[in-house]
Amino acid sequence: MFKINDYVKVKNTNITGKIDRISKISGTTNYRIISGTNKLTVKEELLEPSKENLQSKNTNSYSVSLNDYSKENLDEIMIRHQLKEEAISNLDKFIDKAVCAKKDKVKIIHGKHGGILREAVCEYLKTNPNVSSFKLGDYYEGSYGVTIAYLKK
Repeated sequence: MFKINDYVKVKNTNITGKIDRISKISGTTNYRIISGTNKLTVKEELLEPSKENLQSKNTNSYSVSLNDYSKENLDEIMIRHQLKEEAISNLDKFIDKAVCAKKDKVKIIHGKHGGILREAVCEYLKTNPNVSSFKLGDYYEGSYGVTIAYLKK
């Protein structure tokens, strides 16, 4: 229904923002919107078109924040034992940080049991524009309990 750069409002709130990413996980379409300095991921049914174009607001102040991620361990993330939605949200933030830190690849530890997180990670990585490719880990990396994602330059 919505597309990237559309302005939307989260129903029953005062939150408005611009869509910057669309992902589909397990048949559910999620939209990441930027509202001020915040990024929110919201299901499609919770959004409605914004009545005002946020660009038309006359603002003379800008907020820029720069983060130094070089001191953080951005080589791997452990999402085992997390709920699917929580794990994907954490993974999204992690990949954004890894891209900012100019990492070539990341290791995603989702565990072997059940495969629910492995499938969710796979679906998410297919839709992430910062990921060039991904594969299950080799035996020495953690086998099918790990996914290796290669990031775009």
